[in-house]
Amino acid sequence: MSTKKTHRYRPIIRYMYEQKRIFNTEVLPIEIFNYLIQYPQFGDYNIEELFADLNALVKSNNLTEIPDNTEVEGIDEFKRNRRLFILTDFTFEIEKMLTSFEKNFHRIGTSLEPTLPEKLYNALHRLRDFSRRKTVDKDDLVYLNEVWEDMFDKFLKLDNNASTYMSHINAEKLEAIMAQPDAFIVFKDEFVAYLTNFIIGLKRNAPYIEQLLRDIEGPGFAVLKKYLIQFQRTIPKTEVIPDSEFEMAYDEIWLGVTHWFISREAKESKVRQLERRTNSSIVRVTKLAQQAAERQFYTRNRKTDYLHLAKIVHQQNNLEEAGKLFSFLFGFDNIKHFKTNGKETDSTKYTIWDCQPEEVDIKYRAKSPTDKQTKRSLKVPTMDEEALQRKRMLEARRDYEEKAIKKLLDCNYLALRELGTVEPFIRSAILTWINKGMLSKTQDSNICEGRTEHGVKFKLAQVSEDIIELHSPDGILKLPDYEFTFSEVK
Repeated sequence: MSTKKTHRYRPIIRYMYEQKRIFNTEVLPIEIFNYLIQYPQFGDYNIEELFADLNALVKSNNLTEIPDNTEVEGIDEFKRNRRLFILTDFTFEIEKMLTSFEKNFHRIGTSLEPTLPEKLYNALHRLRDFSRRKTVDKDDLVYLNEVWEDMFDKFLKLDNNASTYMSHINAEKLEAIMAQPDAFIVFKDEFVAYLTNFIIGLKRNAPYIEQLLRDIEGPGFAVLKKYLIQFQRTIPKTEVIPDSEFEMAYDEIWLGVTHWFISREAKESKVRQLERRTNSSIVRVTKLAQQAAERQFYTRNRKTDYLHLAKIVHQQNNLEEAGKLFSFLFGFDNIKHFKTNGKETDSTKYTIWDCQPEEVDIKYRAKSPTDKQTKRSLKVPTMDEEALQRKRMLEARRDYEEKAIKKLLDCNYLALRELGTVEPFIRSAILTWINKGMLSKTQDSNICEGRTEHGVKFKLAQVSEDIIELHSPDGILKLPDYEFTFSEVK
């Protein structure tokens, strides 16, 4: 609304909006009047002008009037106590949008939660478990839909927050902050720390999320869709919706999630774009902050120093003395370095320029090898047949163990309950990985992270409260129901 009385209409609508937000839906005119006269611009405002403004807002469909004509003693009572006004739903939504714009205008971006990627990973991990089930009951369908909604909610929040923040750091507002050295240096520290924490969490979890998405897509996602559509069929609806519409909706959501984390042919994934743009923004902001700090240091500190030096030069008697002083302060341009065996005398009156020139013989310092050293280097150690055979067996055993462990790592996903009987060296490797993962576990997280001796990153998760048995030829090991998710070595 843009009229000559907009300066009066806007406060009324904003007050009605704030009242509706706190569930005071029906507002009396006297409440609006008492609110407006608190401000200087409404110093000469009267109740008749308020009623004229309210009537205009009712005509423009911004407000709805609810009259109450029961037991009215006079026109004044009717005006003050028997007329109620309600903000229309259309105006409420517009005002809600305006307040959102105002909040975004006065701040840089939204909250980038470092834990969002890990929460998304946990939701996808549960979805992968459902994609491998053969049958589910009614309670499982309800839980599956909750997990799906939770995954989609975390993904939307991650996408919206990242997009909003990146748009703000490239906006003109950032340039305006950079123009103020003091404010910008403070902003730089907060910005770099805030964004770095987010990117670290994203880069740490992105490879595992990508692997989970690859495990689910294809037949696994087809199973999820079937179960999710079964859940939708359990909800009573006023109209019949074909399965094809549900499938299309789930396909679109899944396509958006996978495109966010997985690069397809020539199209770069959103997470790669975000990492690249974030790194460039951090470098850009840091350089600008450094330049601003250098300018500030130069103007505030060097100015006094140069004035003091200029005063000393001005006090010299002639140009030659001034030139000597200049050389002591700033040195000579392109000066060469000389090396001598020392001064001829210890007198302080002599300088290096008074010494006679000397010739320095540069000799090759490496010693020639003696005959004994040469023979020792050419000597080939001897090894008997038994030691040679034992060495070959050890090398063959080492190669076998390396190949067996590498075969486990190439699977990307490892459930201990599905291993069956394993050899002792594999059991030892698994226990080593569990120990490394437990070192990174925190109190508020069920996910452990680590890196194998081959450089492969992994996530360790306990998927149930069961105690499983890991069988080996030399015994049985009981341990929690752990699962590994490995990422490729970059």
